[in-house]
Amino acid sequence: FFSDTVPLFGYRRKSYLLLAGLVGSASWLALATVVDSVQAAVFFSLLASASVAVSDVVVDSLVVERARQSAEAGDGTSGG
Repeated sequence: FFSDTVPLFGYRRKSYLLLAGLVGSASWLALATVVDSVQAAVFFSLLASASVAVSDVVVDSLVVERARQSAEAGDGTSGG
C-alpha cells in the first residue's frame, strides 16, 4: 500500500488514517450543508466512500503487522 512507502509527518499509517478520517468527515459535512447539485452529491459521496476504503486498508495493514509481531514473539495469540 502507498502508506508503506511514503510516510506522512514521520508516520507510515497513522497519518493516513487521520487524513482519511478528516477527508471523510469533510465530505459528509459538505453533503449535509453545501451540496446543491447531483454532480456535487456524487463527488462527495465518492470521496466519503474512498476515505472509508483507505481507512479500511490502513487498519487491515495494522492488524497484519501486529499479528506478525505476535507470531514472531511466539506468544501464541496470532490465531494460527
